[in-house]
Amino acid sequence: GYVQITGRRKEIIVTAAGKNVAPAVLEDRLRAHPLVSQCMVVGDQRPFVAALVTLDAEMLPAWLAQHGKPDLDVSAAARDPLVTAEVQRAVDHANDIVSAAESIRRFSILDVDFTESAGQLTPKLSLRRDVLAKEFAGPIEDRKFEQWVKNATDAASKADVTSTPTVLVDGEKLESTTIDGLVSDLQQAVEAAQTG
Repeated sequence: GYVQITGRRKEIIVTAAGKNVAPAVLEDRLRAHPLVSQCMVVGDQRPFVAALVTLDAEMLPAWLAQHGKPDLDVSAAARDPLVTAEVQRAVDHANDIVSAAESIRRFSILDVDFTESAGQLTPKLSLRRDVLAKEFAGPIEDRKFEQWVKNATDAASKADVTSTPTVLVDGEKLESTTIDGLVSDLQQAVEAAQTG
């Protein structure tokens, strides 16, 4: 057989499950949407692939007017449900060309754009992934915690009422009899991971 390499080797993301993901394929497809200015796919050593997305400030007013929305600044638009739904459609479109394991499961719309002057882009407008990962560590880590909470909630809702839901976090078994207990266990695990 033949091997086909997509993307730059140093940018390849390896998820916690060991799946190799070429972020450029997803990022290029997302950036093709008129509402998206920049995006960065994250997921290295994480249980799923996520994306940080910025809005195009020049296209935003025209898009909002076309959809009957009042003029919003980028910060307000990042939290607008209609804008979020449109970015979700762009993410779904990008996910169409990759496998389920490589697909973007969560995204965060940032209220700022990536710029060269802030050191987030190179002079040829390539992403400085290390700089962006440090600067936006909060939204990246929130995605991980959200997924853990979602897994705990899903496990608890599917569990037999007579059994104790079990959730694994980094191979460690968390047991609790209530959703609040699972969330508390997950928060402790996150705090331990951040300090350790």
